[in-house]
Amino acid sequence: MGPLKENDYAADEVNLSCSLDMFEDHARVKKMLKDIPTIVPNGGTKCQPFGPLFIEEKPFEDLKTILDKYQAQPHLMDSHLEEMLTILFQYIIEAQNSSQEKPMETNETTSHDISCEGSTTSHTQAAKDDKKDFQDSAHAKETTVADQAFKYIYLLSKVRGYKSIVKKFPHEVSHLMPIICMLETYQTQDCEFYNIYVLLLWLSIVIYMPFSLDDFSAASTPCSAGTVLSPVKRILKIIDTELGSSQSSRDMAAFLVSRLVTRPDLKHNYLAEFVQHSTKVISESSMESRSSFKVLGHLRALGLIWKHGRRDELLPLSGPLLQSLLAGGTTRRTDSLVRKLALKLVQRIGLTFLPPRLAAWRYQRGKRSLAINVVSHPEAVVPVENSSCPNPEKEEDVSVAAEVEDIIDELLNGLKDHDTIVRYSCSKALTTNRYSCSKVLTTNRYSCSRRGLLLPSTLPEVVQVLQKAFVYDKLLGQNSVGSNVRDAACYLCWALARAYEPSTLAPYVQQLATGLLLVALFDREIPCRHAASAAFQEHVGRQGNFPHGIDILTRVDYFSVGIRATSYLELAPFVASFQEYSVALAEHLVEHKLSHWDVVVRQLAAKSLALVAQHCPEHCSAVLLPRLLTAATGAVLVARHGAILALGSLAAALSALAASRGLHLSSYLSAAVLQSMWRVSEELRERRLVQGAGGAYMRVALAEMMWHCCTAKLPVPRPTIHEWTTLLEESIVYEDEEVNLSGVKAIAALWSFSCEELASLLPIADKEGAAVNKEGAAVDKEGAAVDKEGAAVDKEGAAVNKEGLVLSPDTLQRYLQLLKSDREHCVQGWAAALGGLPRTVLEILSSIKSRGCVGQQELEALLTCFLTATEDYTTDRRGDVGAWVREAAVTAMQVCGGLGEGGGRHGHAGVWGPGVLEEDAGLSDSLVMSLRRSCQGCSDYHKLVAVCATMAEMLRLDTSSSRSLLNQLLLFLGYQTDLTLGYAYSLGGVSATLAQSSKDALEGHLMKSSPEDIKIFIRTLMEVLTEEPPVERLVLPVLRTLEHFIASSALLDQVLEEDAGLSDSLVMSLRRSCQGCSDYHKLVAVCATMAEMLRLDTSSSRSLLNQLLLFLGYQYPKVRSVTATSLVTALGEYGDDLVSRGVAPSQDALDQVLNVLEETLWMEASLAVVREQRNKCCLLLNLQPPAPKKKVN
Repeated sequence: MGPLKENDYAADEVNLSCSLDMFEDHARVKKMLKDIPTIVPNGGTKCQPFGPLFIEEKPFEDLKTILDKYQAQPHLMDSHLEEMLTILFQYIIEAQNSSQEKPMETNETTSHDISCEGSTTSHTQAAKDDKKDFQDSAHAKETTVADQAFKYIYLLSKVRGYKSIVKKFPHEVSHLMPIICMLETYQTQDCEFYNIYVLLLWLSIVIYMPFSLDDFSAASTPCSAGTVLSPVKRILKIIDTELGSSQSSRDMAAFLVSRLVTRPDLKHNYLAEFVQHSTKVISESSMESRSSFKVLGHLRALGLIWKHGRRDELLPLSGPLLQSLLAGGTTRRTDSLVRKLALKLVQRIGLTFLPPRLAAWRYQRGKRSLAINVVSHPEAVVPVENSSCPNPEKEEDVSVAAEVEDIIDELLNGLKDHDTIVRYSCSKALTTNRYSCSKVLTTNRYSCSRRGLLLPSTLPEVVQVLQKAFVYDKLLGQNSVGSNVRDAACYLCWALARAYEPSTLAPYVQQLATGLLLVALFDREIPCRHAASAAFQEHVGRQGNFPHGIDILTRVDYFSVGIRATSYLELAPFVASFQEYSVALAEHLVEHKLSHWDVVVRQLAAKSLALVAQHCPEHCSAVLLPRLLTAATGAVLVARHGAILALGSLAAALSALAASRGLHLSSYLSAAVLQSMWRVSEELRERRLVQGAGGAYMRVALAEMMWHCCTAKLPVPRPTIHEWTTLLEESIVYEDEEVNLSGVKAIAALWSFSCEELASLLPIADKEGAAVNKEGAAVDKEGAAVDKEGAAVDKEGAAVNKEGLVLSPDTLQRYLQLLKSDREHCVQGWAAALGGLPRTVLEILSSIKSRGCVGQQELEALLTCFLTATEDYTTDRRGDVGAWVREAAVTAMQVCGGLGEGGGRHGHAGVWGPGVLEEDAGLSDSLVMSLRRSCQGCSDYHKLVAVCATMAEMLRLDTSSSRSLLNQLLLFLGYQTDLTLGYAYSLGGVSATLAQSSKDALEGHLMKSSPEDIKIFIRTLMEVLTEEPPVERLVLPVLRTLEHFIASSALLDQVLEEDAGLSDSLVMSLRRSCQGCSDYHKLVAVCATMAEMLRLDTSSSRSLLNQLLLFLGYQYPKVRSVTATSLVTALGEYGDDLVSRGVAPSQDALDQVLNVLEETLWMEASLAVVREQRNKCCLLLNLQPPAPKKKVN
């Protein structure tokens, strides 16, 4: 289970549109097109694995990223397309011109002067020369300017669509032969498909020019057998090759051949021949992948031919082709795309058997004006005569071919296909056929209504089916089934708006409007929400009778419903403000969304229900709450989870609404309902439903309900509070992280609620003098009873039973003991729980103490608990989670510090010892501020006041100012040790900002300190290294602090050189800290510190050098490598001084040692080799090589 965070619901302003209003990147794109010659210099760069190829691919990817923004609104590019295409085609034409003796634009054969006579041989030779020149200019593995232009044109066609962009291609007859030559050349090369794709698309517009291709013999070329191929045959040969391609050029080849063979001058000679060839390819194809591509290409080509061709020309060819497709089982192939194209072809063949006609009964359309349609007067719609059907009574006398029955049978079988693309294609095909049987009308109502096949008398049945389709959602295994159904239902509504007059749909307006809004607001899938919004908009515009349609449409538009959280939490409450929809929205959330299979939908539904309920509180209170209480203890896991989530949020919302309206709580939440809510957690625990596989969901839901009840201050009985506390204590140490977080959140609210409730009883106790009625319950003004056991007041009215205080010192002590548990989840959970301790609880404790309800002994115990908590440094994969506990402890001490006897300034000086300051330097800035405010209870209070100045000034301090102010506390002897360790912990920690501020503060203090103070500073750090057992959390930070001050500054040099005993003790402490150590970071810090100490003129230099040489033979390669590097640096910088002080025997010996250190592979070499080299260095420096340890038998 992943936690659902509040940030996931954050959204931009509702009215902020995601649409664009212009092609704003035009200037940038134009510059990229003009820069093509600069990124492909000298006509091309050879493709290499790395290097120049990147220069060409980077602009291509940049252009792709830019154009992808306009995928949803490609029409914005229309006004600039011609300009961009002119630039790109100019590069291609110039490349072709440079490879020919005569430019393409001045070719002797033009669109205005085509000679069908003359020497065929001369034209053939010219074409061969043109082709040869182009081949010589293009190499197989070079990228040219033309190649880059082809890529850019492909991107433009991909975004805008090839049907739109091809109209703006240059289309002169003079372009025909060069395009054919380029296609033939590129097919023989290992080039990318962009070139062939664009050339085929270009050729498809060129052949549409009004000239006779059959007579165009100017570029005939001999084939291998010596015969002459006409341009048409050359094109067909190119097409046949590309129809078997696996790239997008296959689709362009199919588009080109459909235009070519249906030309008036070619259809008699080539149409039947190509159809027969394609039929043979499809029927003889195997299951091989290459053969499958060829089948796809020919099926698409035939489908486009039957789309573009004339009916009377295709009718003789339709029968044989249909028989071949059905006999070969093409419509039942395993490839879904093959099935789709085959069924598409079958449908278009069926249309050739049927003459076109218009249904006699079809509706009469009104004016297509929003201003007229939205008016309420039906006479505003002016009917238009249907002139397309002059004699409707004779329409049904039409004979149908026998093949249509087989075609409809195939299409009906296609409706059961498991692939959506196949079903949709068959659905569209069936409704295009106006002679389909009645079964088709009930199978696909969307397409039927759009094409006028749904009679007005069927609308009641259609609307009834729509109501079911709007909410259809079924989980099968790990997948949900139903999004396609809901999407189709929305588009059916969209079609109904276009098909019928407002008066026809008027009885169903409320049902359609409500259903569409439910899908637009609450559907899980974005496409369904978009479809419902579009259908709602269509009805508002065309029908004009949806309740509050215009008002709703301004907010619930196509783009705003794209964010699911926005739809649930912002748009749904807005729509619910209209009374026609509020109850329906609340009912839908309870009935369908709170029991949804997706946990995120259930969580959003619970939050949305609380917002929607404010517009229909009576219905939610009287109808929905009892249903939720029943579902909360039901048998279905998802229904229980959603119901419990909704119970808490709905109860809190109704409580707040009652308070805002000045009503009693019982107006919306009766006593029976509240009692049932309090029993939910107890019943689930008794049935053991908070354990096992679904236990995590139940614990999270119950924690959310408890949080809502506590924050809403509902009258929760004392036994229920204790029941909830027990459950939350278990949740805090649960293994699931989401359960931990929800438990921490809820128990913090529960603590606060319990203390506030206890504080509210004090005025009553003071006034009535501890009077308790005969039933043992004190009744407040609202009639809420407080259990005698939960809030018993003694005769003096001053002491409160500890059982009544959930957050008692004993409870805190028990929680703190759990932090020492061996269970990781237990430690993490309680660290987070105490870290989430709200300030409200502490303020209420202060109020209770001021009334004398917390004794001095209890307060001392509480402060001791908090002081113990400041020593918590628990860490896990999330980092220093103990910081939550430390911060909460210091905040608590700030509040409780003034509760002692004597005004708080001196009452707890012992408790407020200097040990607290050790924590300060290592915590966040907020903790630093809290500590300043808590200084009023410490000893040396007046001196500390002089340091801290005023409270307001402390709150304005940043990190660096805070550290500088803390330096003054180092002047007090009682705080030096702990504050020094706190600084060391910060300086050696993982936070770079905290380390830098601590380093600057310490350096500033040491620069002003006396030698004695510096010695105290060093001894304080040494005590950590020699302490038994060592405090592991401080050892590494202390080592890093020593490394910094010895390696990066000279503040400690004079003291260590003058005090030989202190220097020797520091070396011994460093050696002791690394004995038996396997922590790489500690060893590296010790090594760096010792290497820098070689520059000091002390008696321990030989000992330091000996220890560093020992590190050269260490078992860890990284330690050896770092030691060798440190030694090379130290001996190179301080070598002369070491020789003069007698640490090294001679400069020659140092040079030999440096050579050994630099030439030895300390990381890669074996341990025996590196130890041999280490011993060699020892002998050169007159040191005794370490002897290996003898194994004890």
